[in-house]
Amino acid sequence: MERILLLEDDKSLVTGLTLALGRAGYALDTARTLAEAGHLWQAGRYAKRKLPCLTMLPALTNNVVCVVKDMKTVTLTYKIGVTNLDFTIGLSENLDLEGNKINDWFLPRTLRVKDKAIESSADAEFIDFIFSKDASVDKYSTMTYADKDKKPPLVIKDFLSDDLVKYLY
Repeated sequence: MERILLLEDDKSLVTGLTLALGRAGYALDTARTLAEAGHLWQAGRYAKRKLPCLTMLPALTNNVVCVVKDMKTVTLTYKIGVTNLDFTIGLSENLDLEGNKINDWFLPRTLRVKDKAIESSADAEFIDFIFSKDASVDKYSTMTYADKDKKPPLVIKDFLSDDLVKYLY
């Protein structure tokens, strides 16, 4: 049985994920703090790959999308969150165990269900478009979310693939 390490402070979410992942054939170890997760991770019992369910995250972007800043929870303030008002992904800065910034990446740390992300954040902005690309290419080739009532601004045209430009403009 493959083991998964989950860093999560919401007990109800841990309970639900434990049941769901157990049915899918995974064993789940949980940590409530980054330090606790670091100790468990160093034991080396975990597969170093994304969970299949994480590939479904673009499904979060099928209607309204909002980016929240400084989202406060009981145990942590997430620097950024992305929400569709049903689910919220909380992201934090990439820090080492002493709290020093490693790089400018933001790491997903929590997936919250029916959370009051906007109300518990310092600021929020609704998103009009989300694009994605393979890391090996320079230009964005896929639009994963679009506000159907808006067109992308022309200033981003140079960042999009030729096929996407033809489709959008």
